[in-house]
Amino acid sequence: MESALEFQLTRLTAARRADTESAFKLSTTDCAELFDEGTLYHHRVAHFFHLPDWMRVERDTARILSLMAFIKQHAGHQEDRVQADLWGTFSARNSLQGINGHAADADHLRELIHTLLQPLNESPAIHPALPPHEDPAFIRRGDYWSIRYQGQAANLKATRGLDCLCYLLRHPGREIHVSELLATLGEVPAPAFPGGVQEADGLAVTTGLHDAGPILDPQSKAEYKCRIDDLREDMEEAERFNDFHRAATARSELDAIVHQLAAAVGLGGRDRRASSDAERARSAATKRIKETIHRIAAAIPPLGHHLSARIKTGYFCSYNPHPDRP
Repeated sequence: MESALEFQLTRLTAARRADTESAFKLSTTDCAELFDEGTLYHHRVAHFFHLPDWMRVERDTARILSLMAFIKQHAGHQEDRVQADLWGTFSARNSLQGINGHAADADHLRELIHTLLQPLNESPAIHPALPPHEDPAFIRRGDYWSIRYQGQAANLKATRGLDCLCYLLRHPGREIHVSELLATLGEVPAPAFPGGVQEADGLAVTTGLHDAGPILDPQSKAEYKCRIDDLREDMEEAERFNDFHRAATARSELDAIVHQLAAAVGLGGRDRRASSDAERARSAATKRIKETIHRIAAAIPPLGHHLSARIKTGYFCSYNPHPDRP
């Protein structure tokens, strides 16, 4: 698809045809992707103001507001709906402020933006703002962790999974090898070099595990590439014939392959190394982190949704907060 919004609109169309529109919801991950796309359009609008190119300002501003209205209507979680209200209102008012500093030839654009802004102005009555709450917290207190998020709180028994999760939260945006995670728990010997991780060409490298060569050999890579090419052709053909089930099946398999390749290939196409020790560490860390997120979701659902979307596991684990919604 040309954009994330068009992809989600296609999903909605398929749901309507299957008479399952009522079950169509945008996940937190879907909304984050749409917010990212809206940010790109917003930056482009700012450039068009300087030209000034009112036709493209009008086009992209309408696009942003349509995108935010779509999130507001279909988001599965209130946090994302409220964020869409705030984001859309900010974008529209920012455009109006920029237009007011220019000549009267933008009158038609003012009128259009006022019209598009009207549904968003009605949003407080439909989706009231989230109640005020204390700052989020993730604090160790003896044998328990005190966790607070969006006005909800819980005390969870300390586990190794919570320790791993805390370590990721302390290092946002950084890819951490599973051996480093387990070393913090004292389960494997800490690396001999200071700081726990060596930097090599911008990559974090952890030693102390027996190397068994690359995870994927050249033949496996070639087979993966052929299968990816076949799936892409299959998806394009299915979309041309509006065969949404076939396209979704191909996309699901393609996503699975991409996930496997991400575990086997690092930055710049470098091979990641396999070892029985590393595989055991990956399996243990992944299991513990996911079980912990499930425990948190049972106690504080909004935090569970956030962590499910923002924690990545594998040989390298990381916590990746949304850049515009830290």
